[in-house]
Amino acid sequence: MAAAILAHADVLAGVQIADMPGRVEPGAGAIAFAPVMAALARIGRKGLVEAEFNPARAGCEGEQEALAALRRLSLLSSVDPGCGR
Repeated sequence: MAAAILAHADVLAGVQIADMPGRVEPGAGAIAFAPVMAALARIGRKGLVEAEFNPARAGCEGEQEALAALRRLSLLSSVDPGCGR
């Protein structure tokens, strides 16, 4: 994927991420996201990176793990899922 990003940077418009199998949060599946994010940084990507997935684990714990995964990719700074409220 990183090679495709670098090769087609001139036509890259939208970026949407999820891991696989199962369209789960980054890091819960088989995709290595560090090279993908590095490629986006290398091309100077400043646009939105959308994350559309279902947390791998159900409930509040799954939501917290998904938010932590996005933070590790520097896609999210501070969001509280409101668990326990």
